[in-house]
Amino acid sequence: WAGVVTDGTAVYALSMDHNVYAFGTQSKDLLWKTDVSGAVAATPILEDGILYIATLNKEALAIDTADGSILWRTDVEDFTWAPPAIVEDMVIVINASGEVFAIHKSEGNVAWTADSNGEVTAAAVSVDGGFVVVNHDMDIILFDLEGNKVWSNDLDYETGSLPSTPVVVGDLI
Repeated sequence: WAGVVTDGTAVYALSMDHNVYAFGTQSKDLLWKTDVSGAVAATPILEDGILYIATLNKEALAIDTADGSILWRTDVEDFTWAPPAIVEDMVIVINASGEVFAIHKSEGNVAWTADSNGEVTAAAVSVDGGFVVVNHDMDIILFDLEGNKVWSNDLDYETGSLPSTPVVVGDLI
């Protein structure tokens, strides 16, 4: 279900079979396989040789792309459909219950948590001084880098949801 990512040397594929696979882009050989103890439905984030993932086993993980070793594993208290996002020095993971976890990229410890007030399946999007989250209750929420809600806009439609990652262009969402 999750999309693949590449660094040009390898393609990283996450699977419902609880594994992450790295394949060489030229050789197409399996470079490594890592068991992450849970199915992965959300596309990972790749930054500086580290793959950040969120699982249906209620965890967020950082994996070293050089060898597939798990650098850290953090409990996020519920399964995760939403892809993680990088915001400054944090990995933002939002579980299915809508709880937002700001996890330090380097250590994997939780800096803070916040509530998005609804189910979330879309990645957070970085903006100047914070990030935007959308939930299935049609709320658009701006959080600052300390987890405070700066503002929230309820689109107030009677039907529908916001299951897709928002796009930021200039000062528009």
